[in-house]
Amino acid sequence: ALSGAAPTSDQLALCHEAALRSAVLLKNDAAALPLRVARRVALIGPLAENGGALLGSWAQQGRAEETQTLAAALRERLPAGTELVVASGCAIEGADTAGLPSALAAVAAADAVVVCAGEAATMSGENASRASLRLPGGQEELLLRVAAAAQGK
Repeated sequence: ALSGAAPTSDQLALCHEAALRSAVLLKNDAAALPLRVARRVALIGPLAENGGALLGSWAQQGRAEETQTLAAALRERLPAGTELVVASGCAIEGADTAGLPSALAAVAAADAVVVCAGEAATMSGENASRASLRLPGGQEELLLRVAAAAQGK
């Protein structure tokens, strides 16, 4: 059990183990996971390097600096010689999709594509829930365009 203001290394290890054991893949079309060996992986989306957003509604309790981003985890775990190209493509909120061309270029040059999309930490939780289940900002357009460009990868 977690107690006190700062979790101990043993408590963090227990949390990590619980997360590993509780992750569930709902659908694995065409055996997309685990990722096959790839020379270049494109990680696309505004949450790829945003540890704070990954905390979700627990952002007030968590520490963004202790939250490993998906980009950092992939850099750590991809086989040696695999290039990871990260492109946000758009902002979490708002209509800014200025990064879309570079994201699509990364997808075109990649052997495998991973998308990291979702909400900012402030978009859910007590007194902050959204009325729509759609991805915020330009993320839906990003996801659709990336999916179309990644066909067969």
